Amino acid sequence: AVCLARALERRASRPWCVMLHDSCIHSKYTQLHPLQYGDDAYSIDLSVVDRLGKSGKSSARRSRDAAMSADRELASKIEQYFKAWNSRDLTALRALFDERVELHDWNVRVTGEDDVVKANAGIFDAFPNVCIVVRDTLVCVPKRAVTCEIEVHLKDAEDTKLTVVDVIRFTEANEICSVRAYKM
Repeated sequence: AVCLARALERRASRPWCVMLHDSCIHSKYTQLHPLQYGDDAYSIDLSVVDRLGKSGKSSARRSRDAAMSADRELASKIEQYFKAWNSRDLTALRALFDERVELHDWNVRVTGEDDVVKANAGIFDAFPNVCIVVRDTLVCVPKRAVTCEIEVHLKDAEDTKLTVVDVIRFTEANEICSVRAYKM
């Protein structure tokens, strides 16, 4: 959404700028500059907006559609990952991983597809009934990352539940290249 008054107020040194949400502007016609008060806001010269015309609007629309498609693709990969994890399907997990995948959590730090699969197998052996419930996800297409708030139900004698935040990064080929887990 355009917010000219806010941009004028905050960026007096650049009086002719507008604020646009980052998913709304992806154009070959301009250079975007992060403003100091928000990661998701950018400044853009109004003269560039005036020159965009019809072709610029369709270009921005195509870019937005591509970003939405990438968002859905990453969300789908996350769904596949947790489905494979909960079913303890090591073959399906391996298929989602890049060969140089890294796994870092509060107990383990391993690199490489084989070692990450072995680390997951170790969890499944130690806690045969473990399952994950995904509470929330946040997809960041430009960083090729998905952050997930999850509950890990160990289903042990104490009925242990862990709240964990996973930050999962992807290659350009949509393979998982990094899983970082932070226990809350």
